[in-house]
Amino acid sequence: MKSAVIFDMDGTVIDSMGVYETVKYEVVEDMGITLSESELEVLSSVSHWEFPNVFNTLREEKLDESEFFHIVNTRVRNSYRIGFPLKKGVERFLDYMDEKGIKYCIATASKNINAISAFTHLDMMDRFEFIITTGDVDRSKRYPSVYKEAAIMLGSKISETFVFEDALYAVESAKRGGFKVVGIADKYFEKDRDKIIATADYFIEDYDDLMDQIEAKTIVFD
Repeated sequence: MKSAVIFDMDGTVIDSMGVYETVKYEVVEDMGITLSESELEVLSSVSHWEFPNVFNTLREEKLDESEFFHIVNTRVRNSYRIGFPLKKGVERFLDYMDEKGIKYCIATASKNINAISAFTHLDMMDRFEFIITTGDVDRSKRYPSVYKEAAIMLGSKISETFVFEDALYAVESAKRGGFKVVGIADKYFEKDRDKIIATADYFIEDYDDLMDQIEAKTIVFD
């Protein structure tokens, strides 16, 4: 049986993580809120999902969570419609897998509509076997469920399936699930770089680096 590949999307195939870092600040500005330097320091390490709860511990003036997430989701959806660039060398690696007859898919924590928008913009929807989301399995990537479901859909053995991820918690989850894991560098997870390298089976700077390693037989895809 040939190897198979499961790609994360954000920060792994498309360079989109920046939208999640900036959207929380753009939204509070839209809501007429000015953050102090001390608040920015606390909130800088907080994801947009955690943002309202942490904000509400800092101020008596409470942030309306439903309004916050409505604006967040609207802005994020629009960003995916406008589109994001591919990570360096992605198409080169996809071409390689096509030549080898290796199946590959997307497994993302993003909403399906956002993934479809991103790949439609890039004219790449027909390149992947399918797109599966954590919403489809009702579990976050802190559990390997989405990867296992993807492997079943690809018809591949877990031990022969490579998972590409940029976030430490997802790398750890896929590894616990029994997959071969390739960590990819992304500036938004630079603080976890050493732990990702230590946890993943392989680590790449980008897909040109991956192709160099394949040619050197450091990484082998059957």
